[in-house]
Amino acid sequence: MTGRRSYVKKLMGSFITVVTFFFLLQGIAYAESKVLSSSAGQTHSLILKEDGTVWAWGENSNGQLGDGTTSSKNTPVQVKGLTEIISIAAGKNFSLALKADGTVWGWGFNRNGEAGDDTRKDKTVPVQIAGLADIVEIAAGDGHALVLSRDGTVMAWGINHAAFSVSRKPVKVEGLSEIKSIKAGAAHSIALKQDGTVYTWGSNYFGQLGLNHLNPSAAPKKVESLTNIRSIEAGASRSFALTMDGQVYAWGDNLNGELGDGTTLERNTPTLIPELTNIEHIYAGPFASHIFAQAKDGTLYGWGANEYGQLGNGTTTSGNKPVKMILFP
Repeated sequence: MTGRRSYVKKLMGSFITVVTFFFLLQGIAYAESKVLSSSAGQTHSLILKEDGTVWAWGENSNGQLGDGTTSSKNTPVQVKGLTEIISIAAGKNFSLALKADGTVWGWGFNRNGEAGDDTRKDKTVPVQIAGLADIVEIAAGDGHALVLSRDGTVMAWGINHAAFSVSRKPVKVEGLSEIKSIKAGAAHSIALKQDGTVYTWGSNYFGQLGLNHLNPSAAPKKVESLTNIRSIEAGASRSFALTMDGQVYAWGDNLNGELGDGTTLERNTPTLIPELTNIEHIYAGPFASHIFAQAKDGTLYGWGANEYGQLGNGTTTSGNKPVKMILFP
């Protein structure tokens, strides 16, 4: 158990304040243009503005800010050469961007091929990833990346955490078709099919694959107990699924109560969070150990790790059940 915990701590590094996603996705203005979305790596942050430009700040030792330097920044700088961007994803220490024309661009740490350009050299400015076209969704984890094509197929590159191998350019994930959404945890991946079923693969130290065992899987496996799923989300070493009727299931690591089931017990199969109903969105991230859920009426719930007050509930006590948040007292 100690070894497994050390593994996760190494992956997670510092905590990420996921509530940032909630606010930025509501369209808070930044400079002359509104922010459309945000993404947080382990120690760097990205935002996408409505004018299609990308801005970044935080650690930059591997060029993950994309400004042509390796100097860290404590205020946003524009990522060089990117226009007409429609989606962004921050990995541990690398970054991805999806253009409106369906191409994908990568930069930052690249020793395991995270930038997808078939080299090992870090990239301080974005480079186009060859072989990718008509892409509609991107995702980034600790050392791997995923993309979803318009035809419902998935490609991946970087570290295969189950096979203990590396691919420095995109390869097709066999066994997946008719996919509508993808998510990346720190070392595992999730895909949602058009028919509402869920497939997982990758590391499985804490049961984050939901397959009723702790064995890793290099190939996607169906999570048999899940049907009628509307959306998916991945935490560092845990997974979430939102049903069509607004219920939330969680599984995987639960050290700080991240599964929201009132315990700190790991779950290797999906477990219903009974306090959550009529949920519309789940907010997590590949380096976060706290979670938020937004109900259809706009109510926001938070739970999980809170040692730094990241739940914003006025305490530094972790919570193993969702608690309604008072955003503006």
